[in-house]
Amino acid sequence: MKFVVPVKASTLYRLIEETGGRLLNASGFDRVGPRTWVRSTKVPIRELIYFRPPHSYLGATPVWAFSLDYVPDAHHTNNFEVRWHARAERVVFDLGYDPLEYDWNGRPRWSIPTDEGPGCARERAAAVVRLTLESALRSFFDPVGTVADLPTAFEAKLRRAPWAKHGRPPWGAFMPQEQLAYAFTLARLGRPDEGRVWLERFTGGDRLMPRVTRRHIGELYDLASGGG
Repeated sequence: MKFVVPVKASTLYRLIEETGGRLLNASGFDRVGPRTWVRSTKVPIRELIYFRPPHSYLGATPVWAFSLDYVPDAHHTNNFEVRWHARAERVVFDLGYDPLEYDWNGRPRWSIPTDEGPGCARERAAAVVRLTLESALRSFFDPVGTVADLPTAFEAKLRRAPWAKHGRPPWGAFMPQEQLAYAFTLARLGRPDEGRVWLERFTGGDRLMPRVTRRHIGELYDLASGGG
């Protein structure tokens, strides 16, 4: 059996740009990092496509998301410092979609492999970019034009059943940042009481979060709700 030298992750990202960069640019996405492409035509909504690094049994795979300029973030990796991500270079996953959560059995078509040589990686990179754009634009990005459209997108994720073997993660359908983003979106749309339910889930869901961070986020929420 012929030994194939694994393709480096950095090479995969270069192949994504070489084979799919023009298509991503034509759809309005600019490369802001080795793995990240962002479209900022709907500010304060930004749309991002991220190519996850390869690991043990998967190559690089895409995920996509909305990043919302009006939503703060506070994560343990930043010592729970409250930050803003209102720039293309600072996007975060305020509402994300991972196709492997819903199409695990179809994962080969979403993956750019590292173990089949550079020729195969180049071919797969082009195919994965096309599939990603087709799927992300049609069913995720295009239906959302303004902030008023976002609750429908959040609620769709709540209803969307993941692949049965995985089931719901312990935190539910939303990641913690998505809980915070939904809260601030509802507040921005004049529905602060509904949003506060999600705010409390976020601030109460991490026992390590300092009290000062919870208070700061609560004050920002009050301002977003028109109460400050």
